[in-house]
Amino acid sequence: MESNKTEKKASMDETPLNGLGVKINTEDLNKEEKETVFKGPRDSQDQGIAIIHQELNLIGELSVAENIFLGREPVGRFGHINRRKMLADTAALLQRLDMSLDPTTPVGTLSIGVQQMVEIARALSMESRVIIMDEPTDALTDTETESLSK
Repeated sequence: MESNKTEKKASMDETPLNGLGVKINTEDLNKEEKETVFKGPRDSQDQGIAIIHQELNLIGELSVAENIFLGREPVGRFGHINRRKMLADTAALLQRLDMSLDPTTPVGTLSIGVQQMVEIARALSMESRVIIMDEPTDALTDTETESLSK
């Protein structure tokens, strides 16, 4: 993956990603190493870290767009969900992953590999600086794996 941002190295200790506390050592290539301790998943997300687990974390009855933005739905001036923006943002994320998929498609109708790509699109939607993937290519086809490595 190409990036114009400062590259980071990260290594995790043996602490499981169970919300009880994860230690990650990060090091700017130009700066000193510092240790950061996260108290749970929301804490790490707030710091720009997304985790894609091997076990899918999607709701089959919801659409691709609804799964990607679940709990973070864009809202309009009066607090209503802005579906048009959510669908447009989802289409842009899917295009970034070279996926031609209708954002209104129920996730439960998709193959496991495509569902994994939806998980990756969700991580990208969070504008994460670091994405940690637990064996992301296990369920992907060669074409999907190639799209992921771009």
